[in-house]
Amino acid sequence: MRKYIDTKLLKILILFYTATSLISLFKIYYLKTNSFGYEFSTWKEILLESILLDWVIVLLFMSIIAMTTKLMILKKYKWKYIVVIHSFFSLFIGFVIYFSSSLIFFVTGQIELSEINVDNHLAGIVSVIDLNFLIYFSMISIVYSYYYFQQTERSKLEKAQLSNQLTNAKLNILKYKLHPHFLFNTLNSISSLIETNTKLAQDTVADFGDLLRDLLDLKDTSLIPLEEELKISKRYLDIMALRFSDNLKITVQINTKIQNTLVPSLILLPIIENSIKHGYSYNTESLTINISIKKRKSNIVLSIENDGAPLKNVVYGNGIKNTIDRLKIIYGDKYKFSMKNNKNLKGITTSIIFPNNN
Repeated sequence: MRKYIDTKLLKILILFYTATSLISLFKIYYLKTNSFGYEFSTWKEILLESILLDWVIVLLFMSIIAMTTKLMILKKYKWKYIVVIHSFFSLFIGFVIYFSSSLIFFVTGQIELSEINVDNHLAGIVSVIDLNFLIYFSMISIVYSYYYFQQTERSKLEKAQLSNQLTNAKLNILKYKLHPHFLFNTLNSISSLIETNTKLAQDTVADFGDLLRDLLDLKDTSLIPLEEELKISKRYLDIMALRFSDNLKITVQINTKIQNTLVPSLILLPIIENSIKHGYSYNTESLTINISIKKRKSNIVLSIENDGAPLKNVVYGNGIKNTIDRLKIIYGDKYKFSMKNNKNLKGITTSIIFPNNN
């Protein structure tokens, strides 16, 4: 039974009918003081019998109706049955008020059984049947509006939760796509070192283990501090530096004030890898990669520039496509991504701009 009782709704109904009773009291006051009616009723009778008693009976009746309505909603009654039930109760409420009033007056000794006139009571019920109908459906409208808005808010919350779950699922899927991409390329780098430089291969394996550990720790994380993202990127760069020795130079420029800023995890790695993969060519034996991270107004600006081979056609591979997809999921249309050849046709510059949500 408790699940059908909503105290907040009952308070709203009480507030509504209290306001209705006060308006009714003002009407009676005006009519009585101007001799338009109620001349034979005392103020005590008006307040106790016409206002207070009616207020208690109606609210008790409507409390039962509110619980019944919730039951019908939960049981998913058909609308035609609901309309018939409420139409019946809207007319029946008049009988409830008059019967309850007469019973109370009889029990308290204010009237005798012989004084109860059925015809007079029926005439009284009919005289206010339209008013009772309107009051009933006004209160039922409040009940249904309350449950409608409650259901709407619940639906919004459920949609938000589903959207959040879907977003997390998409992010995880994209990250799982990224992880093997890096791992296989790193394993290929180690494989090429085994025959030429065993010690270097061993050091690379150690760095690779650290990189693996960092990637696994990020399994369920969409945003991480920039400082941590740089640490993971450095693991990968150390591996590449061992492989290419003096032929690879990395510079990093970062505003230390934004090191705790949250950025998408693994946002740098695909771009750095892309720069190394496409930067080297038959005409490029050494490569310099400049990484710049700064704050511009309310945005974070990432820029990765290399001086290697330019791209003949700017075609995004899986790593870059996944990065763009993740930016769309996290920031919607509030980000910018560009990859273009440098003006001197020596290398490419990739830049990402996204909101600073800190």
